[in-house]
Amino acid sequence: MAFHGYVLDYGNSLAYFAKRRPVIDQMYFPDEVVKAVSAVIVATDPDKGLQIAKTLKERHNSSEVYLMLFRYDAFLVPIMGYATGYDLSPDNNSIRMTVDDTGRLVGMNDLTNQTTYYRLWTNQSIEGYTPFYLSKEVKIYRLNV
Repeated sequence: MAFHGYVLDYGNSLAYFAKRRPVIDQMYFPDEVVKAVSAVIVATDPDKGLQIAKTLKERHNSSEVYLMLFRYDAFLVPIMGYATGYDLSPDNNSIRMTVDDTGRLVGMNDLTNQTTYYRLWTNQSIEGYTPFYLSKEVKIYRLNV
């Protein structure tokens, strides 16, 4: 993914620094895996996100599951929402967020404010999502599955 002229390759970065295999990266993965990871991020029911993460954990025979979120993912969340079935037409109440002049994430409606991404990025506690590493640019949560 390219932002401001530099390239962020989340999957390879995570694999390198964490010494763990990511579920998705820039390599080809079936659409259902991308949709599953997107569903965890934009879920409005965090328990559903944990259930999906548990399925991925079992499929990949992993001992632990982490969710890594980046600040600029806010601009990708509508696309993730679309991948998981939300309507993106301008007339509806779909997932929409922006970053204000102070750098604070702002949800544009109630649906957005209920998503896992919005809640975690705005430091709201969600049972089953344990903070592992938090900074201004990236947040990593250990999922208790």
